[in-house]
Amino acid sequence: MINVKEQSVTALQAMLRAGEITSVALVESYLARIRQLESAPYHLNAISDLNPNALDEALAADNARLKGQVTPKQLLFGIPVLIKDNIDVAGMPTTAGSLALADNIAKSDATIVQRLRSAGAIILGKNNLSEFAHFMSNTQPSGFSSRGGRVINPIMPDITPSGSSSGSAVAVAASMATVAVGTETNGSILAPAHMNSIVGLKPTHGLLPNDGILPLAESQDTVGPMGRTVSDTFALFAALNQYNQNQKLVPVMKPHLSVLSSLKWTTSLHEAVSDYVDHYDRVDMPEEQPNDDDEKAVFLSEFQHGINSYLTTHSTRMNTLQDIINFNQADIQKRAPFGQELLEKALLAGDATQEKQRVQDIARRLLDTMLKDNNVLLGDDTKLINLAAIAGYPSLTVPTGSSDDLYFHGLSSVIMVAKPFNEIALKVIGQSIESHHQRLIPEF
Repeated sequence: MINVKEQSVTALQAMLRAGEITSVALVESYLARIRQLESAPYHLNAISDLNPNALDEALAADNARLKGQVTPKQLLFGIPVLIKDNIDVAGMPTTAGSLALADNIAKSDATIVQRLRSAGAIILGKNNLSEFAHFMSNTQPSGFSSRGGRVINPIMPDITPSGSSSGSAVAVAASMATVAVGTETNGSILAPAHMNSIVGLKPTHGLLPNDGILPLAESQDTVGPMGRTVSDTFALFAALNQYNQNQKLVPVMKPHLSVLSSLKWTTSLHEAVSDYVDHYDRVDMPEEQPNDDDEKAVFLSEFQHGINSYLTTHSTRMNTLQDIINFNQADIQKRAPFGQELLEKALLAGDATQEKQRVQDIARRLLDTMLKDNNVLLGDDTKLINLAAIAGYPSLTVPTGSSDDLYFHGLSSVIMVAKPFNEIALKVIGQSIESHHQRLIPEF
């Protein structure tokens, strides 16, 4: 067996190219680690389903490599990747963690899965998540789903793994794969990345396609990569974004930076920023923030429309949101133990176009004010996650070790927000910060 713990995409690719390992052996090694960590005493509950064809895909990759059929653009060739269980993978269930959708077998791949296959990636399996992207009830714990159980944080088992991409974050942190695909509507990539001491990127809204993905709120939903390093995360992003060939992305040689005044400005962080930035502007987080009630109205309205649209073309048993509610109600203790009031409220929701416009306008104005003439904003205030999600701006979180701040549960990360399509600027700053810090690693 290959020791896959903490292996990077770059290292694995080098070994594959040199013939030191095979993709079959790599998949077998990850499957063995998954079996270990999904069993006693760990029971991380990060994996919802394994791809029954993973070894066949690995064998095909090995044969193609022997025949010299690998192209330079196939950055993930022969590398196993995990997918959040609200994203369609042909022949596998897409359930969003709900028992109501247990028999929803995808007929085709989501576009982003097609892109991963084009990049040579092997689909290893799917990740558990906070049910319906944490949109069941206000008391539902992060990382819990009725189908998959509660995801466990491998860094500190007694604290939340956060959500909704909890399984994706935990699987990466615990080396069940090098990288995983998550989704975010508001914090669902960045928050679990922080809580599990990994890197998470939420791209510019609309940059990556959302077809074949069970939605929460179309105006904020986006796919995003998660990895243990900035390099791995952006290797996955490159594949999701068709190898960074999308002309919308802004190239950057030297990022220009705004820094929140509240950021804990350590020596190592100052050194990391100074590596790439000669000057930065100190800015304050405005007291004004988007209205929570407006954002909730947007979520309720868009979820109702989005889930009904998805079910029309996907589920074999559930055709509407009402069907899911009725199914859960028939055995509420098993199927919705924390209730389903958000589903019920969504059923009654009206149009929220005006509310959407209000919150987007506020979020974009506040971020633009803090960014000034710069293209990256750096801080550790979680309000940045909310603002970036509503505005549709790209954001990145990079672990910086441990913290004495109980608000952050003993973990430390920095949050970066950039102007639209400035993901490469986030990468440059993120790699510099990463080079001056160490992430927390599970003991097992």
